[in-house]
Amino acid sequence: GDIATAIVEGLIGAEDPPGSLSLSPRGRDNVASLIKRFPDRVTVADDNQSVADAADTIIVAVLPEQLDDVLAPLTFRSSHVVISALAGVTIAEVRAAGGVEVPVIRAIPMPPVRNRAVATVVTPEHPAATEIFDVLGGTLPVADEAALSVFSSVTGAVSGYLHYLAVVCSWAESKG
Repeated sequence: GDIATAIVEGLIGAEDPPGSLSLSPRGRDNVASLIKRFPDRVTVADDNQSVADAADTIIVAVLPEQLDDVLAPLTFRSSHVVISALAGVTIAEVRAAGGVEVPVIRAIPMPPVRNRAVATVVTPEHPAATEIFDVLGGTLPVADEAALSVFSSVTGAVSGYLHYLAVVCSWAESKG
């Protein structure tokens, strides 16, 4: 989706990008575009288990209703860290879907991470999340999921407002 694509673009465009990123084949159109643009930096795994096998940190950025389908079949190592970018899905729900007790971090990455231009709110604070999101514009750790929910509401409102401004500016530009 858009968020996963923005994360990949932001990481690849960073000053010190990761060696390569292993992507799920789920988002075929986005994945095809990323492979075409970054053939030496992006690999597409055969399936989600192959992504998990190739990574220490797994970012889950699917629609909330897809969580069980994505995580339930996976086998996790005790060393894995899961970063969930799923709106409204708790850490307990992510753990239940994956059937494991690995560290789970919730994050609210916004599309400007592609330009490394916005901090990402996370809870709890974790070195794996900090390592990724500091590259993408910064990490803003908050105390708990209740605090994260407040930021989620705010970012949702701001996103709508920014879209509204973009439409108004586009209209004004069309009028000269």
